[in-house]
Amino acid sequence: MRKFCRHIALFLLPFTTVAFLILNFEPERVTLWNSYPDDCDTRGQWIAEVIFNSTEPIDVAFLGSSHTINGIQDSLAGALLSSNENLRAVNLGYCRFGPEMNLIVLRDLLEHKKPKLVVIELNETVISSSHPMYPYYASNEDLMPGNYFNQNVPANFYHGFLTRLTEIRNSCFDIAPDRKMSGYSRFGYRGYPSGNIPDLHTRNQPKFVSSGFLRNAELSYSFAWHERINALCNAHNCKVSYVYLPAFHEEIHPLEGLLQFGKFGPVFIPAKDLKQRNFWRDQDHLNDEGSNFLTTWLCEEITNSKILKTGN
Repeated sequence: MRKFCRHIALFLLPFTTVAFLILNFEPERVTLWNSYPDDCDTRGQWIAEVIFNSTEPIDVAFLGSSHTINGIQDSLAGALLSSNENLRAVNLGYCRFGPEMNLIVLRDLLEHKKPKLVVIELNETVISSSHPMYPYYASNEDLMPGNYFNQNVPANFYHGFLTRLTEIRNSCFDIAPDRKMSGYSRFGYRGYPSGNIPDLHTRNQPKFVSSGFLRNAELSYSFAWHERINALCNAHNCKVSYVYLPAFHEEIHPLEGLLQFGKFGPVFIPAKDLKQRNFWRDQDHLNDEGSNFLTTWLCEEITNSKILKTGN
């Protein structure tokens, strides 16, 4: 049996060595961001443009899901926050949930810009599932998770491996797909005109929040990413804060994580006035009127917290 195991190990050694070398291949960051132009309406390409190719500064960045993309008017935020100096705010949200994507965007942002403040979206419960695009955009460093209490870890390594294998193939055969953007916007807010009020519903009963060992293990995965975000921002003298962006039917306060996130920076929670039906495009996203209300309120909270002043 021992001899058989040794033969199996010797047989697998070349394959594991090649796989290890491929996983350690570091594709160019711009190449990765441009690799999936159909996802999130060319959002990856736009992020590459605004971080890598644009010479404009980014002083305040908003990170999160489509709640952020459709909820925070970055051009308005920049104007409202520019009291004593000219500040540029940019909405760098990316569709769908997952704690990893914020760090993926943030690492490139801090590497190429010098933001004073990042504002990160919080949800009703702590998002413990993995972002589906995370392994495709992650650097080698960020492909290693904060911990392994997540069922998608093996799949993330597998998709990260395939991404690197594809880039190696493209380099070897000089394949250069056309990944240029047709048009470029300076800001990342994607709004919807106010108008018809959609069919919105609220919950009949409060949401049940699970607890216990399994839930704590799931939460530890998410918190590990936020701890890395906080450490990275501290290393670059960038302040961190959070904003709660619920769907229409969700509670007016987060149900999980407030104490944990409060250790990293101030948590801004919108007033219940955000629940006005004329503020919403659909069950999950604000329209222009709602995002204007939210952005104005959030900038007042940021100004009153003086977090930008302490970040200078």
